Amino acid sequence: MSVPERGTGVPRSVTDLARLPGWSVAVHATSRRWELAEYPGADGDDEVLVGLTPVARGLVAVIVWRNGTVEQHRRLPEEQACLAAWRFALGLRPG
Repeated sequence: MSVPERGTGVPRSVTDLARLPGWSVAVHATSRRWELAEYPGADGDDEVLVGLTPVARGLVAVIVWRNGTVEQHRRLPEEQACLAAWRFALGLRPG
């Protein structure tokens, strides 16, 4: 996956996603690290949820649920994971 140049307004981190409309980010109370980012949306009559969660040092799981069933699951470096999740969410109506 090619990553656009810096300064293009494309999210490169969960912090960037948190600044975008519709995205929510949960932060652990004591570690202050993010543990879940999600974007609820709709595709036709389907409810879709795009989620990210850290899984290992440097890797983030991108999970897409459609009507409560996992449709896609990928593990990527954070920058690529945020880009993939953002691109997927662009195709959804806000939920």
